[in-house]
Amino acid sequence: MSEIQLDEQKLGDVKGKVAVVTGGASGIGEAIVRLIHKKGGFVFFGDVNATAGQSISSELGGGATFMRVDVLSWKELRGLFSAAREAHGRVDFVFANAGINQAEVFDEDILDEDGELADVGLPTVDVDLTAVIKTSRLAWHHFRRNSPPGGSLVITGSTSSYNARPNIRVYSAAKHGVLGLMRALAADGPKYNNSTSLIAPSATATGILDVTARAAYERLGIQVQSSDYVALGALFLASNGQLTNGYGLNLMNFRALEVEGKLAELQPQWQGFVYELAASASNISFKR
Repeated sequence: MSEIQLDEQKLGDVKGKVAVVTGGASGIGEAIVRLIHKKGGFVFFGDVNATAGQSISSELGGGATFMRVDVLSWKELRGLFSAAREAHGRVDFVFANAGINQAEVFDEDILDEDGELADVGLPTVDVDLTAVIKTSRLAWHHFRRNSPPGGSLVITGSTSSYNARPNIRVYSAAKHGVLGLMRALAADGPKYNNSTSLIAPSATATGILDVTARAAYERLGIQVQSSDYVALGALFLASNGQLTNGYGLNLMNFRALEVEGKLAELQPQWQGFVYELAASASNISFKR
């Protein structure tokens, strides 16, 4: 594990870069938008909260373009990327950041009109996993069209990507899912000049963290970190490109720890004989 002392001096080149951010009207996403703009990049950001998004865009002025985007709408999501390319001819950085946390579905038996266990929607999976996959697909599509090809994708995970959270089971499943996506994309992304990495924040001042949760963290002596700090980690990953490909940056208590390198180093130990066999079979294709 490698602790990284985050500051703006560690950022790579941002000036003139073109970025797309989902969930950019509040929390971590808003902080990413503001930091990119501050460093001289062009940022196109989407969110379902049009009032907040338009307010941020008006405040920042040129270089920050807001579009009302529901990440569950392929047409709206695709349009955000298209707007960036039409304006600047390329997309350099993508931040797949939009996320929610629904009420838990395992602890209460919700019945249908027949008195049987009712089906329930899984909006957290839809937004936090499915939409991230679609955002990542759009990122790779636009990275291929760049001249020269390539770009940086940063996915917003969570410490729940690495830890069991029995009180937020569906959220944990979705965040584990985006970690798996990051690893798979990072494995062969460099041959396309693509970098894929993940931020895994915890205890951050966002809309997901309610007053009760915040107080619980503080009782444990854990500082609730700012969205600005997490945004610095996200832009550190994006702006350093291939140098940070495959990074899993855990952000907690105003500290940043890259954990994927150590996990990979120790994998032969904890996976045993399966490691070499699974690694050798990793490129086998399955029938579609």
